[in-house]
Amino acid sequence: MLRILLVLDDYSEMVFLQALLKKMGFDVDGAQSHSQFEEKLLGLNPEVVIATGSGKKVKGLQLISKIKGLKSPPALVLLTPQPTAPEGVELGKQNLVKAVLQSPIQVTELIHCLARLGELDAQQLLAKYQRLSQTSEREGQLGREERMSNFLQRAQNSRENLPPHVSQGEELTRVKRKILELESSAEDKEQDQRRREFAAALYRKPR
Repeated sequence: MLRILLVLDDYSEMVFLQALLKKMGFDVDGAQSHSQFEEKLLGLNPEVVIATGSGKKVKGLQLISKIKGLKSPPALVLLTPQPTAPEGVELGKQNLVKAVLQSPIQVTELIHCLARLGELDAQQLLAKYQRLSQTSEREGQLGREERMSNFLQRAQNSRENLPPHVSQGEELTRVKRKILELESSAEDKEQDQRRREFAAALYRKPR
């Protein structure tokens, strides 16, 4: 499998991709600054570098000067707000920048890109990603059901402490409504939070 170095401004995006790509069998490391990049570059000797095109801490195009002198320079994939090459950058076999992908990244597009760069079977990689996604979704559903059960159990255990004017049924209804509000709120969080949760599920060791 490919050796991949992530050099990304967005920490949640880096954690998400690092966890996912490791689960898929890639050798992955991450950096969030140019100095970290230089350290990891020598240690990992990556075949692909995925970098923020123009961020606060990472300027992807500035990494070219660090890798073009290497005996076997890695392919550089830039992440930008729009899936177009920055001005003055040409893509192709004769250039270090091999691809430009939109950030936040679409995993399927990244998989196709890595398959092309590493001459790998894209369909096999997509199938593996699909299995990982389904596993994470099942674990998330089990977690929600467990939280619901725990809330209801606590409500039932505390029924003797309810005020006289509040029935057990009313209290359970209130608890259920609160849980639904929390679940709805969680679904509306920004994309980086969903990535953190997915990454945590990927890191979780199988029982």
